[in-house]
Amino acid sequence: MELTPIYKRVIALDVHQAKITACAIVEHDDGRQEMTKLDFGAFKRDRRALAQWALQIRPEVVVMESCVFRTIVTGRFGSVTAEFGNVTGHFGDVTAGPLAPA
Repeated sequence: MELTPIYKRVIALDVHQAKITACAIVEHDDGRQEMTKLDFGAFKRDRRALAQWALQIRPEVVVMESCVFRTIVTGRFGSVTAEFGNVTGHFGDVTAGPLAPA
């Protein structure tokens, strides 16, 4: 079974606290595929550079890794892991977990 691409210009983001890794895959008119991977910092100037780079790629879609934000709450009776939502799609778009809209 062969997969048929839906989009020909895609950017994927992996967002961390201090770094954003961006990977672009572009299919050219001649069928040739080109992949570019770049790392950007998390400061405003770095995010602006990421946005300028993305404008040059002209992606049809931008995707982001889905992750669950967890924290350890330590108190008098020990530690508890609290889950704060599954973030996917747009930055800050909480779509699942206890913070998701009903």
